[in-house]
Amino acid sequence: MSRVVLRAGIWLAAGVALGRLAGFVREAILAAQFGRSAEGDAAVLLLTLPDTIINLLVGSAMTVVLVPPLAALRPSGGDRALVRQALVIGVLAGVGLWMGLALAGTSLVALLAPGLPGPAAAAVAAVLPIALAAIPASLASSVLGAALQERYRVATTALGTLAFNGVVIVGLMWAGPGATLGVVAVTLAVGAGLRLALQGIDYGVALGSTPPVSNTTPPSRPTGLVTAYLQTLLAGAAVLLVPVLGRAFASQAGPGEIAAYTYATKLVDLPTGMALTVVAQALFAKLAAQRAADDGVAARALLARGLTVVLLLAGVCTGLLVVAGPLLAEAAFARGRMTLDDARHIGDLAALLAWSLPATAVASLVAGWLQAGRDTRTPLVAGVLGLGVFVVVAALGSGPGAIQGVIWGTIALQVTVLGVLVARAWRDLPWRFSVVVPGLVAGLVVVLGARGLPTEGDLIGRLGGLGILGLAALVFGGLALPEVRNRLWRP
Repeated sequence: MSRVVLRAGIWLAAGVALGRLAGFVREAILAAQFGRSAEGDAAVLLLTLPDTIINLLVGSAMTVVLVPPLAALRPSGGDRALVRQALVIGVLAGVGLWMGLALAGTSLVALLAPGLPGPAAAAVAAVLPIALAAIPASLASSVLGAALQERYRVATTALGTLAFNGVVIVGLMWAGPGATLGVVAVTLAVGAGLRLALQGIDYGVALGSTPPVSNTTPPSRPTGLVTAYLQTLLAGAAVLLVPVLGRAFASQAGPGEIAAYTYATKLVDLPTGMALTVVAQALFAKLAAQRAADDGVAARALLARGLTVVLLLAGVCTGLLVVAGPLLAEAAFARGRMTLDDARHIGDLAALLAWSLPATAVASLVAGWLQAGRDTRTPLVAGVLGLGVFVVVAALGSGPGAIQGVIWGTIALQVTVLGVLVARAWRDLPWRFSVVVPGLVAGLVVVLGARGLPTEGDLIGRLGGLGILGLAALVFGGLALPEVRNRLWRP
């Protein structure tokens, strides 16, 4: 793995980790100020709605589609024109979408949260146009983010999420216990603008450091971008619809269950975004370059390393959440208007949902492998099939007073997606026992070690013991790698 890729991966991991942590702090503040109630459901819906729409329309599709052609066009200087065109289209589409959704605010809230009480739904619809102003800026940010990632300048893009969440946190803390939905809406729009400004500045610096190529022959435009974008977008949208449909199912389980479901998913999303899927993001540009150069041996070796790392991290994260979900939820949410019992209810949901982490981690890397080879159809099929499985399982297991069906549906979705992706990439995957051993060892260390941890007493002490257990699992899992043992015990 080259130094450029390693350095970019470190920046990406650090930035994403800080952004996810800030997002988790944001959710914790929101939980304390609004609690598990109808008002809390309204606050969660408002906070997540713009992100949901943006992810459904963009997600990782812009990066997946733009990075390979930008890498091919940059030697001839054609990448700059492609970025300009994508920016114009993204901004125009974002403005049109903002105006259309703002006009449909009341109907949109009713569609996404049919069980939300009338006054709470009306309060969300009243300030929704302000929050949706984040859409045009976020679409432009996705284009600049792809252009920066192709140049291995990922620091600003990764830290953009930190800036966005930081604005929301400052706004909520400034408003204090009297925070309103209007404050949440304004901070969302301002945060999106700040993120775009940071990326624009960094892209300008990147262009200044690499003068344009003087080439009398115009570079040929890559074909099939629209088709690839739509396929990648639909593949991501199928999975990203899960939290949207999950909140809709949760709204019918009773007041406060939208908030409970959302906070449980955020607790599981924290390790997913900080450690698991970030590996696929960090390796994608390099995999795309290697596969474009038809260097299959190096690409498969890089894929094997990535799979080993994500399975090791997934073993640790899954074990910790399964054995200590209620404890982690208590530490994160049990304050303000969020009671201890409500926090433990969130932790129980998170502990169940944690079983989806290994499938999520591996699927993200396998999908990246396929997309790096310009296969955007298979992830689409996987996402659509997974969404269908989710809807069936969630509908059968959810209802008044029952929310666990949504969690089981999410697990079934991730397993289905992984199965389809693996079936397509079967011949390319490194089927070696050494790839899965570190993760299995790490998970086993957590499960066995958790038996010696106290279940009652000082919260800080119990969290400290859990942290030590997680580090021990990483160490033992790492020692299961032959290259690590050889380096440590080399004569």
